[in-house]
Amino acid sequence: IGDHFGFRAHAQRVDGLRDGLKEYAPHLAVTEVIAAGDDSELSERLLLQSFKVHGRVAGLYSVGAANDACGRAIKAAFPENPPVFVGFELTEESRRLLIEGTMTLVIDQNPEHQARFALDVFTHHFGYTENPWLKPPYRSDIAFRLFTRESLPASESLIFAGAN
Repeated sequence: IGDHFGFRAHAQRVDGLRDGLKEYAPHLAVTEVIAAGDDSELSERLLLQSFKVHGRVAGLYSVGAANDACGRAIKAAFPENPPVFVGFELTEESRRLLIEGTMTLVIDQNPEHQARFALDVFTHHFGYTENPWLKPPYRSDIAFRLFTRESLPASESLIFAGAN
């Protein structure tokens, strides 16, 4: 499920999932791609409809910002045995979903550091700062972070990107 798949990053995430399944789990396939505009109510409604059509699912991959809706739909449809649920960005909401066992993995793109890098590139490009380590072509080496329930840092040490 995602925002819309005209957004290249979201489409690439789904393509990457398909490629990964083909290579590592050829017995599994993507059964449906849902575009819900990161609208929580619409996302939840479309997911519940999809779960009714497809029955038991092995996993849910949320490439957008509707983790709250995914969590509610999973709890409603699969209260005893939730499917694997992977989503993006460690927020207060995704942290809660990990702790309660509804969410399996969070791929955190380190948005605070990405934003800082974007500002560094902007100010360097337009000559407002001189950073000897920063020159075209600008490439970020900011690592993504993976979080499971077991690997969550203490909540006091987190700066949340926002609730989703």
